[in-house]
Amino acid sequence: MKALVYYGPHQMQWEDWLEPQPGPGEALVRVRAVGICGSDLRGYTGESSHRVPPMVMGHEAAGEVIALGADAPDKLLGMRAVMRPDLVCGSCDACRSGHVNHCSRRQLIGVHIQGAMAEFVTLPAGNLLPLPQEVSYAHGSLVEPLAVGLRAIHRAGEIAGRTVLIAGSGPIGLLTLVAARQLGARAVVATDVIPERLEVAAALGADAALNPTEPDWEEHLVETIGAESVDTAFDAVGIPATLGQCMQMVKTGGAVVAIGGWRSIELQMNQLVCKEIDLRGTFNYNVEEFEQALEWLAAGCFDPDLLVTHTYPLYEGADTFAYMAKKNTEGIKFILTQEALG
Repeated sequence: MKALVYYGPHQMQWEDWLEPQPGPGEALVRVRAVGICGSDLRGYTGESSHRVPPMVMGHEAAGEVIALGADAPDKLLGMRAVMRPDLVCGSCDACRSGHVNHCSRRQLIGVHIQGAMAEFVTLPAGNLLPLPQEVSYAHGSLVEPLAVGLRAIHRAGEIAGRTVLIAGSGPIGLLTLVAARQLGARAVVATDVIPERLEVAAALGADAALNPTEPDWEEHLVETIGAESVDTAFDAVGIPATLGQCMQMVKTGGAVVAIGGWRSIELQMNQLVCKEIDLRGTFNYNVEEFEQALEWLAAGCFDPDLLVTHTYPLYEGADTFAYMAKKNTEGIKFILTQEALG
C-alpha cells in the first residue's frame, strides 16, 4: 500500500509501506478521509517529539471496513466507519472507572503506532462506529476533535445557563463552541486575531466573535454577556496571550480549562491566587463523549462545511503539511482524502 510517512522535521513522503493485516478482533479499514490535527503539524515541524519517525500520522479518520480478523463481528464488513483512535487495555484502574483517556497502557494511532494517513489501517473492532450514509467521510473525520471539545466542556462542570469565553477559534476552539452551545451555555464569546475564523465562530453560534488586539474588545464582551466577567473560560491555543485572556476575563472563583497544553508558558500566579481561579486541564475524551460527538454530527447540530475549508488528496499530503507549516492563516480544517468519497 501507499502511505504518507514522516521521517523527521519537514520531511514527509508518499511511498510504499507495509500493508497492515487485521489480527484477532481487528478490522482492516480503507481510509477515506483523515484530518490534520494541530498535534500532527507540531510533530511535522519538530515542535513536538511525541511522533517518532518513521511514522504514519493521522488519528482523525473515517473509512470503509474491507476485511476482518478472527473473532471480529461479521456485521462490520463493508461498514462506513468512524475510527476512535485510542487503543486501551480495559483493565487498569482508569479504564474500569470509565476514564479510558488515562489508560496506563493507552496508545493512539498516528502517535504511538502507525496511523491513518495511509491507504489502510487496522483497529480493534470495538473502536469502529457506524457512520450514517448521509454524513460524508470528510465530515466524519470531525468526530474526534469534536469529542475533544465536548470533554473540555465536561471538565468545566455545569455549563447550562453559564457564560463562556473561548480563547482561540481554530478547529478545537470552534468545536468547543459547538459543544458549549449543545449543552446550553447562556452566552458564548469567541476570540481570535484572524477575521475569517471569527466569521465562522459567529456562524456557529457565538454571541460575539472578537479580536482581542482591538482596544475595546473587553467592553464588547461585557456588553454581550451582561456581566463584568465570564463564568468559565477555555484556552484553546495554549500560548501566553490566550491563557492571559482567560485568566483576565473569568470571574472570581470561576474555572479556566486549558485545552491547548502542548508547551510550557508563564502563569500569572497573582490572578490564580487572588481570584481563586479553578485552573483545570482536559485530555482527549472517553468512549461516551466520542459517541455523543458522532450523534451530534449525524443529527446535523452544526454545519461541518463551516470548518472543513480545505480538502486535498492524501498523495499530496507532504505538500499540504509544508503549506500549513508556513503559518498560513488561510483555512480552518484541512482534510486529506482518497477516491470514492461519500
